[in-house]
Amino acid sequence: MKVSVIIPCYNGEDYIGQTLGSLFDQTRPADEIIVVDDGSEDQSVDIARSFGASVTVLTKENGGAAKARNCGADHSTGDALMFLDADDVLAPDVLEHLIAQLEFNPKGVVACPWYRLDKVGDKWVKRPPSCVPLRDNQDYLSGWITGWYHLPCSILWSRTAYEKTGGWDPRAYVNDDGDLMMRALSSGVELQITDEGASFYRRMPEEKESDSLSGARFTRKGREAQIYVMRKIAQRLEDRGRLYAYRKSFTRALDRFRRLCESHYPDLSNECSELISRYGEPLYLRTARKLINGCRHVINDTHRFLSRVKNRMVSKNKSTDAPNDKNNIEIRYGLDTCRKVLAQAEKAAIVVPSRPDISVILPISNNRASIERSLRSVLEQTFENIEIITALNSTNDSLGKIKKQFGNSRIRYVTGDNLQNMNSFRNRGLMEVKGRFVAFLDPGDEWLPDKLSKQIERFQSSHDRIGLIYSGGEVKAEGGDSSIISPQVRGNGYRKLLQENVIGNCSSVMIRRTVIPSAGFFDDTLSEMAEHDYWLRIARYFEFDFVEEALVINHALPGQNNMAINNDAVNKKTDARTLFLKKHSPAMKREGVDRENFLKSENGQM
Repeated sequence: MKVSVIIPCYNGEDYIGQTLGSLFDQTRPADEIIVVDDGSEDQSVDIARSFGASVTVLTKENGGAAKARNCGADHSTGDALMFLDADDVLAPDVLEHLIAQLEFNPKGVVACPWYRLDKVGDKWVKRPPSCVPLRDNQDYLSGWITGWYHLPCSILWSRTAYEKTGGWDPRAYVNDDGDLMMRALSSGVELQITDEGASFYRRMPEEKESDSLSGARFTRKGREAQIYVMRKIAQRLEDRGRLYAYRKSFTRALDRFRRLCESHYPDLSNECSELISRYGEPLYLRTARKLINGCRHVINDTHRFLSRVKNRMVSKNKSTDAPNDKNNIEIRYGLDTCRKVLAQAEKAAIVVPSRPDISVILPISNNRASIERSLRSVLEQTFENIEIITALNSTNDSLGKIKKQFGNSRIRYVTGDNLQNMNSFRNRGLMEVKGRFVAFLDPGDEWLPDKLSKQIERFQSSHDRIGLIYSGGEVKAEGGDSSIISPQVRGNGYRKLLQENVIGNCSSVMIRRTVIPSAGFFDDTLSEMAEHDYWLRIARYFEFDFVEEALVINHALPGQNNMAINNDAVNKKTDARTLFLKKHSPAMKREGVDRENFLKSENGQM
């Protein structure tokens, strides 16, 4: 198993040496260490380079920790990934124990114990974790929602599990690590925890905390990010029909944020109340719980008072002159190695990571002629800084012929076992993208040469809240007849999409890569309506825009006019429509969308 450790760094000169030193001291060393410098203005890069060729130092303009981690993950080659902060410290046996545990859970995630590092005088000493304990009746996801967690420095991800998340979400800001894990757990990724090893998270002194990401959680932006994550995870669980089991947890979490926002951000407090009514427990259960909790508080306060009295009586009979050394264990892992390394002259090279602007996802079907037409239209694009991800089943026999015909370095061929439909092909591609933007092309369709250039030009002149840009298109039937489809909806398209699919199919669409951590992947259980579902989920968090010109030609598939095939398609769409309605009925009810109008619209399209 090859392990990659990724460390985002912004002005971390005080501590990154110890972090890297603790990695060098591992009993089972990392196979790849990547430091992503996020535009530091201090000596962080020089310190990281001092560790020689064993450390890859990437540099990028400042964009935040989440983007830096995504950059490092894109560059990494390991089967397993660990994400450290530039001031974390590992005990020498952490990787050894985590790797041993991951071998029993090769597609999951594993974690080890973690502790705080607090500054006492001039020493950094070990302290207990600063999160609430996991309750006996909670699973790991419920615990994460309510404030129990493991920090990234204690977690080792299989690449399979990490790719299922879609990567780090910059919008999650102060809770990007919790967001990543909760997305994994809500998607069915298994987490296992070992009792071996120890990782350490450095908590800055009060005078420096306001400058740290931890301190930013008290700001408006921080509170908005925390609420955004709660809403996103709750909505994902509702989409999967799993919300009921977590309503109590969301009630507790959102009520806590409601109270924290009450005095400084009353509008955010009101938003929490609205989310509680949507994703939390029913009002009668909340009322009953408040009464029960009130009684518990009285009992707990009485116990605490009696405990304080007892402790005072006991302390009178004990000498307090001797210091309690157990509470002040200094953590020095990595410091000696750091000093030795810094005394050497060798320095690693700085790598400026290169990546495509656009990742194009093209599933490969068994119809070789249609694939050739589609692939040729991508290679003829006037915008050239692209990668082309062709996703196919590992059993597809077209691969060798296509590679021979299209020998282009921009094409990456990714395979998967048991890819059942077009949506699983697209999802396999989405897990591999490296570009800032993602464009989809269905096999058989083709683009006009300036399709990508016009869409990326529109993105570059748009606000970050624009997450999807689509275009007009020409539909060509088998007999040669054609029609033009003109886009109509821009801005907030959520309510309109609850009524009908106003975007169309994938071939006209380009999205920001940052959409993926928010909206997730295509739902491959929906078959015929997965695109509509995906656009709808994107519209929860982003606005839309379009290029009016017809930049796509959608070709009817051979045999599409065959009555037997059409009847089969109608049956599939009927089944998909039933699942779609089950998934989005709560939102339709909240938005006042008439289900009957939706059914009429869908029947018209069928």
